Amino acid sequence: GHRPYAAAVSTAAHNRKEWAAFEDEVIRQGVRELGTRWRAIAAKLPGRSDDAVRNRWARLHGAPQGGGIAAAFLSTAGNPTRPRTKSSSSLGAQRKREAGETRQSWTAHEDLIILSSVAEYGRRWNRITQRLPRRTEHAIRNRWHRLQMAAMDERARQRLEAPAELDVGSLLA
Repeated sequence: GHRPYAAAVSTAAHNRKEWAAFEDEVIRQGVRELGTRWRAIAAKLPGRSDDAVRNRWARLHGAPQGGGIAAAFLSTAGNPTRPRTKSSSSLGAQRKREAGETRQSWTAHEDLIILSSVAEYGRRWNRITQRLPRRTEHAIRNRWHRLQMAAMDERARQRLEAPAELDVGSLLA
């Protein structure tokens, strides 16, 4: 049958540009100087997002390729203990911007809090915000949706990379 994910994945793979050795060095130096501040490191690499830089760092350091979404985010753990301030509304987000606070990349620790909290409370973003006080309900909800899409993309990629003998069975079904 028709596999819409296959076309999307092959198009995405086609649009990616290869990583150059100098970019890998910029990432290594950035991590030495800035830690896991992916957004700040990505700012030094035009055309590369913070997610792309974080994923490249994980690949450079031999992070496990399997293991699902939790393994992917655990392999890029940032600093889960950075100081936090209460901000759970759009007004709070506006105050953060006015106070000069810059955006922070999401950490693996925060991703795990979101995933475990949704499993515990459902999509009650106001409750989950209590566990992530520096993030707004809106930001947490958007991050959860991105995590869900990443998990779907990973499952689609794994299906596409399955050995040919496994694909034969699915074609006959």
